[in-house]
Amino acid sequence: MQAIDVINFASLGITLFISISTFLIGRRTAKRTEGRASGVLASDLRYLKAGVDNIRYKQEEQEDKGEQRHLEVMTRLAGVEESVRSAHKRIDRMPGTA
Repeated sequence: MQAIDVINFASLGITLFISISTFLIGRRTAKRTEGRASGVLASDLRYLKAGVDNIRYKQEEQEDKGEQRHLEVMTRLAGVEESVRSAHKRIDRMPGTA
């Protein structure tokens, strides 16, 4: 084997080593980047879910308040209707009214 052949063989070995190393490093970097991206996506989904849950809670709270207000208005309306009936009876009993 001549010196040129040894140099060619050595450079082939070095080239193969560098190529394989570069491939493995690139694959590891790609996995790390992909992992970060999926982590960010999962975090964003949790944030959105918390926001939707918060909106749902506030809406239910508003509905409860709305039902309570409706009940108050209906109670007050019943009282007003009773007062109107009583006023009509008093007006009907007044002398000089038909």
